[in-house]
Amino acid sequence: MELDQRIIDRIQKKDPEVFEKILSLYGDRLYRSAYCLTYAVTDAEDLVQETFLQAFNTGERFQGKSKIYTWIYGIMFNLFREKLRKNKKKLINFAEIEDVAEKSDTVEGATKIEVINEAVEELDKEYGIIIKLRYFENLSIDEIAKKLNLKKGTVKSRLHYAKEKIKQKESVFKLMQM
Repeated sequence: MELDQRIIDRIQKKDPEVFEKILSLYGDRLYRSAYCLTYAVTDAEDLVQETFLQAFNTGERFQGKSKIYTWIYGIMFNLFREKLRKNKKKLINFAEIEDVAEKSDTVEGATKIEVINEAVEELDKEYGIIIKLRYFENLSIDEIAKKLNLKKGTVKSRLHYAKEKIKQKESVFKLMQM
């Protein structure tokens, strides 16, 4: 179904009213999608805000060949992927777990970081998010507890459990022996 040409024109002309309408129509849905990507309320909120800002700034490129939500979701997903790429540089912080990636500037160190990152991705969501917040975003136990609305003891136990699960992974265990 082709979009009404007037709406496309308004998007291309960066009409603030049309973007307010788009936000009211798709904001909640986009937020839910962002939360599924980030697993964090503030990160999801930031991602949605950045998405609408990017959509507004690049509105002249919208041709109307896709639905509005598809276009905006594409912008959001590209922003998310870009953040992931930038955060890969921060993965060295995960070296705190048994100093696995001591030498990240070497091929061996980079491989170790990749193996650890894969191990984190295999964890259950509630444990993986704790590891990501602690080591990738450098949040304290208190900050993680507040962000996830958990008790500090729960955060500590999940962090411990997640570290143990990662250490049990054969690939990570082998790296630790090097």
